[in-house]
Amino acid sequence: MGLMTSCSDDDDAKPAGITIEATETTEHTIKVTFNEVADALFYDIEFGKKGETLEYVESSTILSFDFDELKAGTDYTIKITAINSNGKEIGEGTIDITTKDVLSTLVGEWKYTYNDDEEKTIIYHFDEDGFGTYKYFTNDEQIIMWSASDDQLTITTYTSQVGGISSTEEVSYIVYPENGMVKIDDTTYFFME
Repeated sequence: MGLMTSCSDDDDAKPAGITIEATETTEHTIKVTFNEVADALFYDIEFGKKGETLEYVESSTILSFDFDELKAGTDYTIKITAINSNGKEIGEGTIDITTKDVLSTLVGEWKYTYNDDEEKTIIYHFDEDGFGTYKYFTNDEQIIMWSASDDQLTITTYTSQVGGISSTEEVSYIVYPENGMVKIDDTTYFFME
């Protein structure tokens, strides 16, 4: 009588492919969706700058994810891994996505100075990555995140650090490159430093 054995190649099965699609990309956000994998209990999401070590973001049962407060004009990699009830990886996919560039005509330092018994200065410093600083008179500099369309400037000011408490303001603007100035909210002229 021969010995009967049971073989299962479940452990050797090739993981299913996960297709990730970027549904929206701005200067500071990436929104993705991905396909469901049969028998997946949840999906591990990893994220990082392209070419760098990816960091675990979270586990999710939802087939979409929004990444925010990203640097503009930057290449990112997103990896999604499907995990089954045994904790085994049963599917995987990656995608490289680049956030949009900021409007280059606003990159630099813009300064507004006036006298009201003493000289007061407001300074915006807009960096190419869509972040920068804001200094109001003698207060400490605050970190800002910014983006601009043809006529709207959106500035998010953080009270301490990116990801912390913030306020967002949308204002109109007009750039006068021949004069090295920008008019913000139809009231104040800032000069390029």
